[in-house]
Amino acid sequence: MKIKEAINARSPVAIPEQLKKILLSKIESGEYIPGEKIPSERALAEMYGISRISARQTLTELIAEDYLFRIPGKGTFVERAEQVARKLKRGSFNIAFLINRHWYSFAQPGHNRVLEGVERALSKRGYKLVFLASDDRLEEGQINIDLTRRRAEGYDGYILEGPMSEQVIEYFQASDVAFILLDAVTAVDGVNCVCMDYFGGAIQAIRYLAKLGHSEIGYIGLEHSDKYHGYLEGLRTTRLKHDASFTELITINGEDRPGYQHGREAMQRLISRGAYPSALFITNDVVALGAMEVAKREGIKIPQQLSLVGCDDIDIFGQADPPLTTVCTDLERFGAVGVERLFSLMETPNQSSQIIRVPLHLVVRGSVTAPSRVAASSIKRDLVHN
Repeated sequence: MKIKEAINARSPVAIPEQLKKILLSKIESGEYIPGEKIPSERALAEMYGISRISARQTLTELIAEDYLFRIPGKGTFVERAEQVARKLKRGSFNIAFLINRHWYSFAQPGHNRVLEGVERALSKRGYKLVFLASDDRLEEGQINIDLTRRRAEGYDGYILEGPMSEQVIEYFQASDVAFILLDAVTAVDGVNCVCMDYFGGAIQAIRYLAKLGHSEIGYIGLEHSDKYHGYLEGLRTTRLKHDASFTELITINGEDRPGYQHGREAMQRLISRGAYPSALFITNDVVALGAMEVAKREGIKIPQQLSLVGCDDIDIFGQADPPLTTVCTDLERFGAVGVERLFSLMETPNQSSQIIRVPLHLVVRGSVTAPSRVAASSIKRDLVHN
């Protein structure tokens, strides 16, 4: 009869960790073989004199780390032999995080929050995150990494963040590795993308402004974007007129994203026409801050004369004067959604591709209020006379 390992309630090692070590030793020694049903959390609690909560935590971690799997109504079982052997040999899986150098060099204060979400979701499963960088080009069939070699070293999946060239994406497809494209979409067929629902977020912003009573809502941003299409759809669904004179389309000329200077220039052009709307939806918070700076310099009161809504909820812009209203998502959760999709592909490689759009929500701050009774036509007359 085998001697049951004891749990030491006075040990500095947490009880769930002690039980985890015991169960792993049984799996490694072959006492629990692949496909075998292991004791339930109730049985484990009774066997080791611990709470069911501790037993449940241990089983949950071992399932997340792919040592065990659960069949609802039947119980918990040891994973297949090759899966367990691989885990016991290497200790943990590695996921590579590949980011375009140019994309990474662009100032994105929210980027760390996405990474935190990715790392936290991976660590719960016993995986490690390894950072790589790409120049976003192919050179003699390579993009700074040899996928076959790297996979042998332990990269079980790849997260590609930001815009990637079609060549890079096709290279990953041809290498038959599990990967997702995070925070971007592509024209290449069959790619799994996890991105933010900017279309839906823009509609939320416009509907909120319309509910406050704004009938003249403008836009600053890119023309061929989900945000612009969402802005137009928001106007349509609220039965508001689209006035082209209140729209400033930005040209980025090779830059990765519109920035502060784009906002300043767009706002200056808007004001120079002699009229401006009562509210603006702006493509991102950085551009919005540039537009706010020019508006305030020109004596336009925010939000009394002009309400502003940005996008992304970059932390420092909540401290703007006035604090910026924005549409955004939980960036840590966004990173975790990407990890969930990657794991699904690793477990079931031949499934249909998906574009997952993570919903955005509105964060209302001081840059928005109900409109004054002065219409844009009156503002135009005042500007002309002045």
